[in-house]
Amino acid sequence: MSRFTLPRVQSIAIWTGAAVTWGAAITAHILEPARAEPTPVQSPVNEQLVASVDPVMPAVPSSGLVIIRHEKPETPAPRTIYVQQPSATPAQTAQASAAPQPKSSGS
Repeated sequence: MSRFTLPRVQSIAIWTGAAVTWGAAITAHILEPARAEPTPVQSPVNEQLVASVDPVMPAVPSSGLVIIRHEKPETPAPRTIYVQQPSATPAQTAQASAAPQPKSSGS
């Protein structure tokens, strides 16, 4: 005996169809462009100042994509610096490598 009887399958199909229809209607309503003419908004920004500054983002076209390219700055070549320390004399080497003398505590 199947868990999905004919009335249950019909019920699932009806509810799924209703959900898809509601979702499509809501999506179409949200994505539908406004039918009214947009009123121009006056901004208090000085247009000469705006025109003199390079835009960070390019103007968005009415259709299509905006492609933004990032160019890496030239990295300078690595610099190698050689440092030569003065060589130690044999007397200085012997003094530096001599072990310290043990101290007696007197006991």
